[in-house]
Amino acid sequence: LFDKKVGAGDIALTPDGKTLIATSDAGDVKICSVAKKEVLRAFKAHGQRIRGCQVSPDGKRFVTLSYDWVIKCWDIASAKELRSWELNFPPIDRASFNTPLAFSPDGKQLAVGNTNTTLFVLDLP
Repeated sequence: LFDKKVGAGDIALTPDGKTLIATSDAGDVKICSVAKKEVLRAFKAHGQRIRGCQVSPDGKRFVTLSYDWVIKCWDIASAKELRSWELNFPPIDRASFNTPLAFSPDGKQLAVGNTNTTLFVLDLP
């Protein structure tokens, strides 16, 4: 999906398995049709490596988290950014950067954590 010099950041599938979201070390996102094996939309989402990606339970939105400490919520159908949050995590070693993302079952909130035990619960659009 990405040039050989660009590594994959994270990937996520919609609950129905029809759409794949692929992110890169360069901050790019590709929304792909699994059945057609083609890229539907491609765009620059962040200025730095995307560390995490998660699809909402209804399969209509996804979130990305980058090394720039910004979380963005996107609409899958339009690839439009719906909202962003700048997190204020304390400085940590990037090599140990591990930030889990989890949607609530109803898709109205997103939990974000870090290895330093910081936890955020964000309200989603």
